[in-house]
Amino acid sequence: MDKVIERIYDYSYIEIAEVQTRFMKLTEEIGEWCETYLNRDGIFLGENEDKNYSELHDHVLEEGCDSIIMTLDVLFRQGYSIEDIKFDINNTGENNLCLDKSLHKLMCVLGKWSADYLEFIGFKVKKKFKSPETLRTNVLNNGKNTLNLVYNILIEEFTKEQIITRLNEKLDVWQKVLEHKGLILVTTPIETIPDFNEGKIIQNAMLCKKCGNIITSRDVHDYKECGCDNHVMVDGGGEYFRCSFGDKDTSESLQLMDTDDLEVIKNKLIWGTYGKDGNDPLKYVKLIECETEHLQNILANVKHIGHIHRMIITNILVERGVY
Repeated sequence: MDKVIERIYDYSYIEIAEVQTRFMKLTEEIGEWCETYLNRDGIFLGENEDKNYSELHDHVLEEGCDSIIMTLDVLFRQGYSIEDIKFDINNTGENNLCLDKSLHKLMCVLGKWSADYLEFIGFKVKKKFKSPETLRTNVLNNGKNTLNLVYNILIEEFTKEQIITRLNEKLDVWQKVLEHKGLILVTTPIETIPDFNEGKIIQNAMLCKKCGNIITSRDVHDYKECGCDNHVMVDGGGEYFRCSFGDKDTSESLQLMDTDDLEVIKNKLIWGTYGKDGNDPLKYVKLIECETEHLQNILANVKHIGHIHRMIITNILVERGVY
């Protein structure tokens, strides 16, 4: 099972996707899997009414393996390590519940996992706030509980070898998709796929302390300069970091990766503003230095704010004791 987990880990980092999108896909997969159990037992057959019991039973394995892959995919995209997941799935306890109760419990745990993650990134704000560390622990625990339930339910009816074989068949298909997209070389063996756990760029910016300007490069050829004789520049967008400056003591790097610590991101993340009345030239400022009212207005009025900005703003407001 360890090799399967490693393959899913590799492919999750190779194929870039938003966690929220994968969460929606995971919910779909687990819903389809639960439906296969009903189909097998003669309920809600629909398009499967011509299949015999053996075919429907195999469909249970098929959808169950999809659910395992998507659960692991979401966990890895949330930043959890291979070691944690390997230990957990290899030390899964016995499932003493009947199938109906197990599936019901699975849907409840999946709902808690999704709710905790939304709260962690700032989409769902409760009156009683928990610390980011507590929320992150809750997210991990509910994610691992979801994985354990899926695996336990499946292992009740199929052998470990059957599950691993089907998982590898599905991962072979995923590999071919990645090869077709040019994300994996066709000649590259699985064992030699590079480690893609370096994260991705979420902000490519510099601060010139001499003129006070924050400049940011948003696209690969988006070259920006501060405009003063300190000659601070930045380039590369979300593809690579490139910068220069006249005096390193009068500049500050605001470059961020999604693998950076929360405190680092909180102290460097920037926001573009046109001033209180919206009539000033565009200016970038650090979120940590914004007034509380400004941060509250961002959360209240900006519809398409990214989840990282929402999470950081929420954490800043919590630290200021606003909620």
